[in-house]
Amino acid sequence: MQKIWLSVPLFALSVAFATASAAPVTHYTERHVNSGEYVYTADYQATENGTQRDTSGAAVEYGISGTQTWAFGNGAGGYLFRDETSDVYARADLATGALKARSMLTHGANSEYSAAPPAPGSRFSSARAGAAFADSFRFASSEGSSYLWQQDEQFRFGLSVHGDVVLPEGHTMPEDGLGTKTGAWLTLDIYRPGGLQALTDYYARYIAPEPDEDFDDWLADLNVLWSEVESRKITSGWWCIGPNISTEMMCPESVALDENGLATIDFAFAPGGDFEFVLELNTLVSIDLAFENVSGKVDFSHTVNAGFTAPEGAEVYSASGLFPQTRANEDPPASVPEPAPLGLLLLGALLGATGWSGRRRTRSPA
Repeated sequence: MQKIWLSVPLFALSVAFATASAAPVTHYTERHVNSGEYVYTADYQATENGTQRDTSGAAVEYGISGTQTWAFGNGAGGYLFRDETSDVYARADLATGALKARSMLTHGANSEYSAAPPAPGSRFSSARAGAAFADSFRFASSEGSSYLWQQDEQFRFGLSVHGDVVLPEGHTMPEDGLGTKTGAWLTLDIYRPGGLQALTDYYARYIAPEPDEDFDDWLADLNVLWSEVESRKITSGWWCIGPNISTEMMCPESVALDENGLATIDFAFAPGGDFEFVLELNTLVSIDLAFENVSGKVDFSHTVNAGFTAPEGAEVYSASGLFPQTRANEDPPASVPEPAPLGLLLLGALLGATGWSGRRRTRSPA
């Protein structure tokens, strides 16, 4: 089957989704880590493209580091030997609203038996890490009935970012863009209910074509499933965080880090009703193989934290029951009294009113 490129996020393409089950997908946490252009880490080989997903909402965390010596072609019929050290780490925690990801890569010196290095821009190696979580939000009034959204009434996500991006010294950007895929990306996608299930159905089909399946049939099914995903999308945000020199991942908006590596993002939208969301953090560092003794890192293990501001009077329930500031779907509204206390209150009010009325009659003139 020939290779194709689809217009979907970088992180999403590397995620292995389980086949859709009868129970709808309402929330999850996941992480993805890998490193090396040709020689992948043991983690990559052991866990379906390095991805771990947990629909219980539990924190998902993993990292791997090490040094490998490997050979690569120099583009002129020779081979180059070099030590390469990588460190990739990712953590997603739905219960705290925290995402962490770190990608670090170091090239050593060419070995004494190496051929001439490749021309700048012709070869590169990379390390990547990503983390994501998703949840479904339901809104109710303080009395427990469905919250009635006003026209253009907004919900607001607030994201605090703490990271560090260090690019290789003297690392130029070749005209063809190879070796310059370095940076951090944060994406937030908002869907109407059913969006998470539609995404799961799409990726399950994407990674598992039937044996000997006709390519056009498979692609046609993907287009139908992706249309379902797009039909449920309300809005989305996509930000490059800190310096990046990528020519392949151009973001609609860039967010600069201050001198302490801090930044904030405010994202407001009008959902008009219940919604689902996916928040993803991706880090990627690539180094041109023409460079020796250089290092680069995209380190956001200091954390991206997510919170929100809902309309006044709206109780926010989450399918996970974990996301900060939310209540589990099965929890009763905070302001609705239990039946027994309510009965006692009514009885007390009735007795009080009767006693007050009797006193009025006693004190009235004959």
